[in-house]
Amino acid sequence: MSDRSEKEVTAPCSRCKPPTQHEVLRSQTETGSTEDVSWYSIAHQIIQCMGCRNICFRSSTRSSEDTDRNGNPEEYVDIYPDPAKRQPMIDIWMLPDNVRVLYGETLACLDSDAKTLAAAGLRAVVEATCIDQGATTGDLKGKIDLLVTNGILLRRDADYLHQHRLLGNQAVHELTAPPVDEFEIALQILEHLLRTIYVVPRMNKKLRELRTDRGARVP
Repeated sequence: MSDRSEKEVTAPCSRCKPPTQHEVLRSQTETGSTEDVSWYSIAHQIIQCMGCRNICFRSSTRSSEDTDRNGNPEEYVDIYPDPAKRQPMIDIWMLPDNVRVLYGETLACLDSDAKTLAAAGLRAVVEATCIDQGATTGDLKGKIDLLVTNGILLRRDADYLHQHRLLGNQAVHELTAPPVDEFEIALQILEHLLRTIYVVPRMNKKLRELRTDRGARVP
């Protein structure tokens, strides 16, 4: 293994989406040969987008047996996490286990182009959230409305969740998926509301603790 001197590479970014310049934070190159190839080279790199600062892992493979028409080695690149797949919300670790699992499975269905199952998954995430927040009785419409009664959501936010309920109902009962553009908007709204319910309260608690520790007035 040896250090690689390359300081910047162009790579697709899971957040910026199009290829961007990345700084190579750490790199090691493995070289060798096998019975099938006279030489191979695999560069393992930790890279950081110079735009959004997202960090990912990149591997670049070349060998004597993979060349273009001019005899130059072809490069095969793998990026992890795969930038072609939807990345979960960065605060996913703050979600309760059942909500987090359903949310992850919904993203996996969407990446697999299983849009009908993904739409049903949106509905399942909403229902799991309602149950986690103590709204356990009645149908999903009643559970969502109970979040308003209990002061967990504003009426406006509950109306947003009713859109997810209807998308899921259409997927389950009519076996049809919403168009991709509708799904993308619904997913963004759902992630916003998950942050409202789970992430913001924890951030507010931390803020209150910091203010209390320095003797500031806390309402």
